[in-house]
Amino acid sequence: MVPTRYDKQRAASANLGNTKKQKISNAPGNLLYMVLDFGSSIVWNYLGVEGVSNLLKVCSYRISGDFAHIMALNAIGKFCTENKVHLGLGCGCDWMRSLDFVPRTDDTCVQSVPFSVDMNLTILRIPGGAQALLNALVIALKLKKLIPTYPLRGAARFVPVICPLITKENKLCPCSQRDLTRAMNGICQTAGTHYFHDYKRGRGRTIPDYLAQHWNGMEGTSCQYCNNLTEPQRNFMAHCTDVYRPIKAGLKANLQFVRFVPRRRGLYGLPSELRLGGMYDPYEGLAAGITADGILCGFYQKDGFKGHYY
Repeated sequence: MVPTRYDKQRAASANLGNTKKQKISNAPGNLLYMVLDFGSSIVWNYLGVEGVSNLLKVCSYRISGDFAHIMALNAIGKFCTENKVHLGLGCGCDWMRSLDFVPRTDDTCVQSVPFSVDMNLTILRIPGGAQALLNALVIALKLKKLIPTYPLRGAARFVPVICPLITKENKLCPCSQRDLTRAMNGICQTAGTHYFHDYKRGRGRTIPDYLAQHWNGMEGTSCQYCNNLTEPQRNFMAHCTDVYRPIKAGLKANLQFVRFVPRRRGLYGLPSELRLGGMYDPYEGLAAGITADGILCGFYQKDGFKGHYY
């Protein structure tokens, strides 16, 4: 039977469709997904935690939610091991802290292995929650590296804070001030109200130098508070340049709704959970912001700068 003009056109269209499908299946995004999916045990071992986070964000349109969840959990486990963190276990090396300014067990931890994450955390049961937590951990680690690790006599001390802002409907909080305030207040009474309060003035001069005294006057590499110091107090300026200013700049570069929240009035010594009759101090302040996924990320300040700096 001799093919008609219609048969030839239909055959040509079919061949063109097959060619397009072949081009699509050979697209770099598809090939990358196939490599990650079928060779994950080999490929993912060569990716760092930050690399996994970036890759999941870039390839989100090609990677299934279940696959992204598994890879995010693996990366979180690797993060815990590399940074000696117990996530969700309530010890001193747990970066997931509440918003009540209260240290857990005096912030001490025997740092016993294994370093891992509590798989019963609410955020890990929320769709996309594992990836959101991974992104927040990567940002927190990046910010932590801004703080000098070499010994500084009397330098201010900070501890990382990761706090998922989860709504009553067990969803990550939308990033609006109203919703964030409500979510924070649900975690700790009036925490959100205090977070968004406009603290125009820092604390007065104290013997230790705190971030609160510099915060409102810091803009980029300049600090109005430091500019008004007398010559004997210039060591405070050096500490602000090396520690305080990088912290604020890093928070603003990576997060939204960046704030500094001083310790609430009337919150002083707290009973120790380790030493009978002992007392310990609450955190002095919270410098933090909110990730695009609705997770609070930043630092609690434990101690101020003592003034001896070299």
